[in-house]
Amino acid sequence: MRSINLFNKHGIFCIVSTWFILTQTLPFFNVYVPVSPVLIYPIFLAIGFILFPELFEKKTIKYQFFYVLIAFFFFLLGNPFYGQIGRVTTPLLLMTAGLVIIEYTLKYDLDYKYTRLVVYTVILTNIIMTILSYPQILAFPNIIRYAFSSAYSDKYMNEIPWLIQYETCHGLPLLFAPLAFLCRRLFHKRVFLFWLFLLIAFVLFGIVYLSNATTALILASLMIILGYFFDYEEINRKNAYGVIFIFLLGLLLTSKTVMIPILDGVQTVMDERWSNYHKIEELKTNLLTGESEGDLEEREDMYTSSLMLFGESPFIGTSKPEKLTHHSFFLDRLACLGIFLVIPLALVFVYNYKSVFKGLVHAKIVYMYGFFGWMLLLTLKADFGQGSWLYGFAFLPLFCRYVDYTIDNKK
Repeated sequence: MRSINLFNKHGIFCIVSTWFILTQTLPFFNVYVPVSPVLIYPIFLAIGFILFPELFEKKTIKYQFFYVLIAFFFFLLGNPFYGQIGRVTTPLLLMTAGLVIIEYTLKYDLDYKYTRLVVYTVILTNIIMTILSYPQILAFPNIIRYAFSSAYSDKYMNEIPWLIQYETCHGLPLLFAPLAFLCRRLFHKRVFLFWLFLLIAFVLFGIVYLSNATTALILASLMIILGYFFDYEEINRKNAYGVIFIFLLGLLLTSKTVMIPILDGVQTVMDERWSNYHKIEELKTNLLTGESEGDLEEREDMYTSSLMLFGESPFIGTSKPEKLTHHSFFLDRLACLGIFLVIPLALVFVYNYKSVFKGLVHAKIVYMYGFFGWMLLLTLKADFGQGSWLYGFAFLPLFCRYVDYTIDNKK
């Protein structure tokens, strides 16, 4: 990669971006470079605004600010769903940071230098954290899942700086579609790069698998299948047959006749101490008896509650926000705000998708896979900090841009 001029505002932004990404992907970084997590996002955004104020005029950021104003108004009214100011300010900071990175990339990164810098930084830091996490996972199989929950965080306080973050394990699956797509395109053509990215994908998939994040594991597997076996660059009649095939295959896999043997096989390679092992037992029970139990039953009740509250007042929001469970980002906000007031938030995603999709060449469809996987994740889960916003708004598009660069660059 040709050098970046560090003595102009673009070079400064690259340095600040690298620092910012390190603070988000290397938990131990803040131990040795002590900056309060509360200040990291404001510092990054303030420098970004000073250097490139025009980025904050983009439609995505304007609509995001509009949504935050609505949320802040509900906070002032004492709405229980926004009962804490952090539920307003945290999404503001995290979402804006991701949007600033991608808006800068689309406007100024014409030679892909910044794209490569971010992609290499994200890959390297996550591999480092994966390596550091393995010894602790072997000793405590559920440590990633439990260490970042409020019930266990104090118990694992010393281990947290040396563990990959649980929210990161929910962001990584979005990157597997472009990684798998790239491996497919490099196969038999650029052997070294093929094996390099295959190894990277294997290592990162391994940590998602060991994190015991069930939704993340399923999403990562789906992204790999789509990215590698349905490596389309455009949608046409021929490719549509592949889409129909995977839809029919998905229907087949949902039948208990097919699913039970698959789940039995998956359990054979899992430790009985893993939470995922027990979730598979719950799923098998559901397929065999039609009854839900344990974590599966709890989640079904949460989604049902949000949908029922939304159905009671779909346009202006529920009058019983205290009953929302904070387990689905989209469903909870639809129920709380109603269709009309959630429109600004929806437009953030619409304009983000349109601007990224328009700028891609080879990776348009694979970006679509990752984007709709992200939407699925936000429907099934509450937001997972940087795992939701940096990976969705910034890292996924930049990985897709890197795919374009690698395919076009024959050196």
